[in-house]
Amino acid sequence: MIICAALMFSASVSAQVQQTTETPEKTEKAHEIELLELAGKLVGYGQKTKSALPLIQAVQIFRQLNVVEENVSAAGTSSYENQLLAEATKYASGNKAILELIKDAGKATRAGAQPGPIRHIASIGPEEVKERKFYANEGKYVTVLLDGQGEGIREKDKDGNVLVSDLRLKVLDRSGHTLASDQSTGENCSVSFISRTSSTLTVEIKNVGKLRDDYVLYIYCD
Repeated sequence: MIICAALMFSASVSAQVQQTTETPEKTEKAHEIELLELAGKLVGYGQKTKSALPLIQAVQIFRQLNVVEENVSAAGTSSYENQLLAEATKYASGNKAILELIKDAGKATRAGAQPGPIRHIASIGPEEVKERKFYANEGKYVTVLLDGQGEGIREKDKDGNVLVSDLRLKVLDRSGHTLASDQSTGENCSVSFISRTSSTLTVEIKNVGKLRDDYVLYIYCD
């Protein structure tokens, strides 16, 4: 049921991503990445339209993929997912059927013992650059997703110019060379590549917009 609803939603969303590396062949892991991307879109859609069901579906996908939130133990509860369920409860407006779905999602256990993608949540100011390091083994399928949380925010400066959020994403090797990059306009970025060596890599996030932006970063390294 969740997958059917999610796929219907994804068909209505077009993603424009520019990448500098070849995309790995479709595999089971690639399908999991597509689900992770879809969950991010469901979150954005649910928050924008104040709809409970997309947020519930996103939490179900996160738990199916066993997403691990930083600073939370493997047995702990994700504060981000709890936040999404709290928002869903507000948007449910007392609907008993939806509230029951929220309750079930909150009690759902994660799939398997193998940790899934890492979730990193932070905030970035205008013209600021932030980094997050991670280790990748040679030959591993690596995907990095960046979901900005300021979509729809439009402010004006003192001269009346419209200010918007705009994030850019790079993954660098230990020598500082770019392995993958998404420089498309907007808040959502995505890169995938095969790690050619075993080493520590750096995710570089740059806010080229004029507004502070919260973001959720996912690192998937199989």
